Amino acid sequence: MADSRSRWLRGLVVLLMTWLAQPALALPSRVHALLTYEATRMPGVPDEIANGPYVGIPDNPIADDLDNSLCEGAFDEDYDRAPRTFLDFFDVQNPSLIWGQGSHFWNPAGGPDGGILKAFNPPPSRQNAYQRAAMLYNQALAAYPSDRAQAYYLLGRVAHLLTDMATPAHTHLDTHVSDVVAGLLDGNVLAADCFEHFLAWNYTTRADLPSDPDPTGRLRLEQDIVSNPIASVIPAYLSDGGHPEMGDLYKLFYSMARHATTWDSNDVDGTGPQGVGGGSLRWHQAVGVHFNDAKSLRIWLVDKNGNAFPVEPIAMVGKARILLPPLFPPKSSRIKIEHDGMVAWVPAGQILQFGQISDFDCRRIAQDLLPQAIAHVEALYRLFWRDTHPDDPSLFAPVPGDVDADGFVTILDAFAVLNGFGLRQADAGFDARTDLDASGQIDMADVLFVITHFANTR
Repeated sequence: MADSRSRWLRGLVVLLMTWLAQPALALPSRVHALLTYEATRMPGVPDEIANGPYVGIPDNPIADDLDNSLCEGAFDEDYDRAPRTFLDFFDVQNPSLIWGQGSHFWNPAGGPDGGILKAFNPPPSRQNAYQRAAMLYNQALAAYPSDRAQAYYLLGRVAHLLTDMATPAHTHLDTHVSDVVAGLLDGNVLAADCFEHFLAWNYTTRADLPSDPDPTGRLRLEQDIVSNPIASVIPAYLSDGGHPEMGDLYKLFYSMARHATTWDSNDVDGTGPQGVGGGSLRWHQAVGVHFNDAKSLRIWLVDKNGNAFPVEPIAMVGKARILLPPLFPPKSSRIKIEHDGMVAWVPAGQILQFGQISDFDCRRIAQDLLPQAIAHVEALYRLFWRDTHPDDPSLFAPVPGDVDADGFVTILDAFAVLNGFGLRQADAGFDARTDLDASGQIDMADVLFVITHFANTR
């Protein structure tokens, strides 16, 4: 009975702490806004999206709080879930509040209706990230003719869900909350995701609040992630995962999610090769100590007799956690940590035994997944323009080198030219579409034309 009462009180404390916590303890919402913004700067984005009034302010997404921009929608998809009143905790039917946070996850192996995270995602509104995105996308399409600002705001929320698919924890259904809440729940496996922490530490440096913009995070992201050209994603090339009936939006989500699953998350092995997945990045021995200067760290394992044995840390997670090699010290031992001219003692029983990923590997993950996230969002914008402007003549303007007129210059166009190579205008089988220079003969000039314009799109 006492144990049951203790669990109830602990759960109540967790709810209260979550309610009082600022949104900074949740996902790095500003990073979603930054990725949404960077995608508008890629070539091929329709001018209304790239240069119109609907982009928003990536450094301060809800400056006007009018629900009228891409960046604001990307930010609000998380920020609006933060409980504003205690009663919000009991509104379990509202998929847009805290109990719907599970709708930001999707394991693509489960298909369009599966791969669902059940935690924080109760029925009857239970959804995976793709299903929620499809719902919002259709709402954006419906809003576009009469309220473009609202349409782009909703599209920003779709972009948020698509960039969530660039987080391995979200595709592995690896649940996580703040470290404080995980400690109160005595559930270390729920500790905050290292990759998301890394993004917050590096690309948002102030509280994640609308009143506290910080442009330096965007500048760092552009330097680290966008300094090199990012190749466009062409939906025609993407796998449909065995569901051709689902269309291009599904292909974008499936592509991004499948790519993210190759990497490890805190507590789930990725599907990629050694050094990417299979548990090759995760460590299970960690000490939580805040420090400023990593070079000042000196660590010893001290036994019950006072004998000290130096320990070389494996890596750091931000400036709050030190990853250690497997120690399995007796409970009578302690860890002595010198840092910044101070000494901290940690009992062996407080060495955290759960998955962690170092900053070095989080940077590798970011350098692989974030450019892909930006490219997939750019493709989302082109898809939205196509679906809202089916009669736009510019959509059907010829693309140089696009023999099959699908809007992209691909290997299929090259094959078409090679298939007719050497034919002249009077020959049987001659296809004028493959005579790209209108010379009357399909020759090397036509092959070079396709190569020169390869991967171009409208």
